[in-house]
Formats: sequence, structure tokens, C-alpha cells
Amino acid sequence: MYLIKTLRSPFYQVIFPRNGKRTTISTKTVLKSDALKFLNEFEKKIQKEEIKPSFFLKAFQDEYLEFMRPTKSKNYFRSVKLSFRKFIEFTGNIELRNIDFRIVEKFISFTFQRSESGADSYYRILKAAFNKAESWNYIERNPFVKVKLPKIKTKLPAYLTEDQFSFLLGFIRDTQLKDFYSILFFLTCPN
Repeated sequence: MYLIKTLRSPFYQVIFPRNGKRTTISTKTVLKSDALKFLNEFEKKIQKEEIKPSFFLKAFQDEYLEFMRPTKSKNYFRSVKLSFRKFIEFTGNIELRNIDFRIVEKFISFTFQRSESGADSYYRILKAAFNKAESWNYIERNPFVKVKLPKIKTKLPAYLTEDQFSFLLGFIRDTQLKDFYSILFFLTCPN
């Protein structure tokens, strides 16, 4: 791990290995003394393992699907796969730690506009998956926990009007059945 200064940036850069590759991070300072302080703090963070390796969404999806395949039904497995596919289409293959509350809320809102029940399903499935990511220490907090799912509109049952009911009664020949249906209709009629 060492400091460099390039022509591309006025700031000092720290070069360090990550996942077998040489990686650069900016110190965001032009003064060498401040850059050396940054380097010292950065080395301490790496030693304490505060800088965690990157986990990407597609890699997590693959691992999660393999983990749950033996214990879940085929239909549930397909719905988990679909939920991840839709989420990846929306966000791209980003790092898990970059998925925050706002991204999740935008995804749920976007999906809710298209399909209320689909948004509900994706939300529940992905929330469970990200709970597992949290327990596996891939992320610090599940971003789905903070998101509140919008209310799904409940459809009221359809009622017949009195004219429609009278029309239907015209087709019933048995007077006892007519009386029975009439009593039921007027007892359950919302008016």
C-alpha cells in the first residue's frame, strides 16, 4: 500500500490490493501530510477488516437460489428467480452495499404502478432474501425493512341492481326458490 500522485488528478491516490487486483482510492487532498494521515487511517481500517469485499447482486442471486433450491417448492423457486430478475433489470448488477432504501422504494413504487400484487410479491420475496444477505454479513442492514408497501386496493364485491335481480327472477319457475332468492337479495343488498 502506497501513495502516488498522477497527472489525471490533483489529489494523492492510495494504491492497495483488493481481491487480487490493484485498486486506487483518492485521498481527496493535495497536501502530502494530509495524504499520509489518510493512508495511516486507511491501513488501520483494512487491518480491522472494516473494508469488506464487494458482493454483487447477480452473484448473491445465484448463491441464494442454490441455498434455497433444496428446501422450497418449484413454484416458489420460480417466483424468487423472477423477483431477482425484475430487481436486476431495474437496478443493474450493482454492489449489495449500494442498494439503499431509496432504490428499493423506487423499485416497489415502479412495480406497484404496473401490478399491485406483483409489487407485493417481489417485496416479500426480496425482503426475505436480503434478510439472508444480512445474516451472511454481505450487508449491514436490509434496505427492504424500511420500505412500507403501498396499500393494495380491495375490490368491493359486485352487486346486482333491483332491475337486474327482477330480470333474473323471471327465469326461475319455482315460487319457493324465487322467495328464497328474494329474501337473500334484500337482506344482503347494500342499499
